[in-house]
Amino acid sequence: MVQLCCQFDYASIEAIALGDFLSIFLVKTTSEQVVRYLVYNNFNRFLKFLNIMTYNFFNKEAFGISKEDKLKRFFNKFPENEFWRFFVERIRYDFRQQLYRKLFAKMSAIPEEKAEEIPVSIIADFVRDLTIGDVYQLAEQLGDHEALTGLNNLLHVQDRKGERIVPLFNKHQGWLGFEDNEPGYLLNVTNGLCFAIAHMLSGKPFTLGFLKELHKTCTKDVHQMLDQTPGEFRSRGASWQMDLKTDSLEGLIETIDYLKSVEAKMGTSGLDISIQTKDGVEFISSFCNEDTHSLADKIWSNLKAGAVIYYNAREENKIDSNSFLDEVCSAHIQQLEEALENAVTKQEKLTALFTYLKHDVLHHPFQDGVGRTYSMVLLQYLLMRDNFLPVLFLNSNIIPGYSVKELVDEYLRAEKEMERILDFPQYISSEEMATPNVDTEMLLSTASAEEKDIFIKALTQFKEIKRCYLDWNNSQANETPAFQNTKV
Repeated sequence: MVQLCCQFDYASIEAIALGDFLSIFLVKTTSEQVVRYLVYNNFNRFLKFLNIMTYNFFNKEAFGISKEDKLKRFFNKFPENEFWRFFVERIRYDFRQQLYRKLFAKMSAIPEEKAEEIPVSIIADFVRDLTIGDVYQLAEQLGDHEALTGLNNLLHVQDRKGERIVPLFNKHQGWLGFEDNEPGYLLNVTNGLCFAIAHMLSGKPFTLGFLKELHKTCTKDVHQMLDQTPGEFRSRGASWQMDLKTDSLEGLIETIDYLKSVEAKMGTSGLDISIQTKDGVEFISSFCNEDTHSLADKIWSNLKAGAVIYYNAREENKIDSNSFLDEVCSAHIQQLEEALENAVTKQEKLTALFTYLKHDVLHHPFQDGVGRTYSMVLLQYLLMRDNFLPVLFLNSNIIPGYSVKELVDEYLRAEKEMERILDFPQYISSEEMATPNVDTEMLLSTASAEEKDIFIKALTQFKEIKRCYLDWNNSQANETPAFQNTKV
């Protein structure tokens, strides 16, 4: 027995199902033989392997649901018609109230908190004759850069100034506002999720090529996006604004430390931070010589005081941009896989996943569609690949701005919520889950024929990948345990 056991290399041992290995190793060997085995093999490596395998094999959740059952349970229990919620932030389930109140506050020169006291129906009646052009003109008169940016990004006002504001605002329920803003959004981001799950089932590795193909799938047939080539890293700069709702001081501290490490390695961090106050604009383009906590406190204090602060991702030219992003994003994937290889606990695995996502998203690798590619689809792929439940974040925009611990905590909250949805599917459309919330069936009942057709096509794609997963799961259950993979 010892002679045979000592001929195994580490990789060979990993291929043996834990139950078989333990029965051979612990039942059929004497203590002397165990000692002889450990002499022939690296003791620390063996203990690490045994620790990982024991965790993987024996880790059970409440009510006896094992890791390996989680995705099967998800696909069997998740209410199919609600698939769209993976691609719409919680705050956007019913965005009408926010839009009306923001507009009324601007028009009346009152704080938004005051506007919240007025019923939306009264505001809608008040603005019923306004066009998008009227609202745009008001923002220009007020010099409201934030409102102008929002109108352009959300409503594409340059091409729609003659439309009335009320029917346009009223579209912003469920997925309909996204589809109105970027026609093709729902079907293509659903295709992206299906592509990612199919890639997972194929057993192919997570590579830069897969990431680019995922972006291409999510965006290639979507209209009214920023000018770009789907599936290619950006060739010019990108900027996004810091926000007290999607950034945190702890996340900023981590970001600065990360940017220092990139700058030290590559000579540039690829990012700068601009702080615009009433006194002017300050640019922070080098981080290595800055004290992390002092700089973070300075930026955070300015943000709380009302400064407009942007992250600006930019390189010198297209060649520099492509080369820089390829190198940085490839390194992130390698770091992720190494961290997962060494992770033992659930917390360690989640920390590895969200460290990867935060660092990659900070560089905004694509010109447009980063949120849907990374924070909506790739997030679910990485979770499912390591046997975690897919979840619905309160706001997926927190990924670059929060700390990794805060992101892990949000996952753990969302995981409990998903368990509740799987147990009580009606919860997903309740006011307890989101206020205000929407009922998918009611939205479909009032949708146009074209809107229904888009929804049905996307739903059909989701149902097909669900069938593929369950077929794959059944085939895995029928295989000999010794040859099953510990990963999906």
